[in-house]
This record gives sequence, structure tokens and C-alpha cells, in this order.
Amino acid sequence: ILEKAQKMGKSVGLVSTTRLTHATPAAFASHIDHRDKENEIAVQMLETGPDVMLAGGWRHWVPKSVEGSTREDERDLLAEAEAKGYTVVRDTEGFKKVDALTVGKLLGLFTKSHLSYDIDRKPEKEPSLAELTQKAIEILSRNKKGFFLMVEGGRIDHAAHANDAASVVHDTLAFDEAIKVALDYFARDPETLIVVTAD
Repeated sequence: ILEKAQKMGKSVGLVSTTRLTHATPAAFASHIDHRDKENEIAVQMLETGPDVMLAGGWRHWVPKSVEGSTREDERDLLAEAEAKGYTVVRDTEGFKKVDALTVGKLLGLFTKSHLSYDIDRKPEKEPSLAELTQKAIEILSRNKKGFFLMVEGGRIDHAAHANDAASVVHDTLAFDEAIKVALDYFARDPETLIVVTAD
């Protein structure tokens, strides 16, 4: 869907509370034989080039010599992204400084792995899913041909696997807030289609 939208001249974006290279975002911007090949998925995502990518998981984007990296080479995909015209942000302060009216492409990776469960999230370090969604819509909706945006509240699933009921509830509410952002946009542009689905 994302690639078809690109071919139609639409802007495209991916937002997730998981690592950017995790299964769901990866399915929209990479072609690979196994979900665990996240270092390769990162390379492919950069080649696909969504206009906006906001999530966690910088460990797959920095050279192996950087502490916390899981890459097996010295490729600095963040530097490569900047060379391709991306503004790269790593925390809430940098994210809030991004002018949605003028920025080109935006890559935000706020944590080494997944974003924190919303109940544990430190707002000064990690924007909320609703804030990420809002910024993505503001950027992508500048395109008169329209846009495609995938937003994933991916940590709901993780909390459910862990039998962490409090985190399930808080992350579901955070996802609901992100849906509200989309519905608010729909109120201004009723030609928008919003699809909400689940595992």
C-alpha cells in the first residue's frame, strides 16, 4: 500500500511505538524473508524512503562501534538518512523543534529499542503516540495529492504477551488518543479514510 501510494505521488509515513524495523512497519517499507533481519530492514526502509518515519530502535541504524548498536557493520544509516534529506531527531526536544510546514523528510528514533510503555514514558525523552501522529499528519497533508500513514500502537501486544494489564490499558488509551488525532483531521478533510484494526 505504501509503495503504491508513493507511485501515485502521495506522501507516505510510518509511526509506531515499536522499533521502526519491527514487523508491522517493516511490512510496509521492506521486502525480506524474515522479520528478525532488522539491520537489513533498516537499509531497505531507507531505500524505500517514506517521508516520515517515527518510532524506536536506533540500535539498527548506528554503526556497530557505537555502544548499543546491533549492526554488524560500520554503516551509519542516520548519517545516510541526513544525506538523503531527512531531518533526524532523537528526543522530544528535537522533535518539537521540527517545523511541520517546512521540514522535508523526517526520521525520529527516540529509543534504542521499542518506545517505553506509555505508563512508563518520560515525556521529555519520548513524544506520545498522539504527538507523533499529529506531526506526521501535519507534514504529510501538505501534499495536495494526498497521503498514506500507518500508525501502530505496537506495545499493546507486547504488554498483553507479558500479562501486564496496566500497560495494556495505558497503551490502548494512548492509541485511542492517536485515533482521535486522525479523526480530528478527518473532520477537516472528510475525503480521508481511516481504518483501525488489530492483531
